[in-house]
Amino acid sequence: MTLSSPSVDRPSPRPVRRELLEGPIAATLLRKSLPVVGGMIAMLSFNLVDSWFIARLGTEPLAAVSFTFRWSSR
Repeated sequence: MTLSSPSVDRPSPRPVRRELLEGPIAATLLRKSLPVVGGMIAMLSFNLVDSWFIARLGTEPLAAVSFTFRWSSR
């Protein structure tokens, strides 16, 4: 007894590269940028809440955190 899989003609999925090159520009930009925007909003909200809690300790701890924060331009 041999088992053989039936050959079913399924449409192949559209390649991602073709979709990026030939798809609508606005929809592609929106689809690709939404995860980045979500991550940036999450980081911003974390930093704001963190600063608010540190500010409740006083101005010196808040100044110390902002002084020791590593900036990318250094």
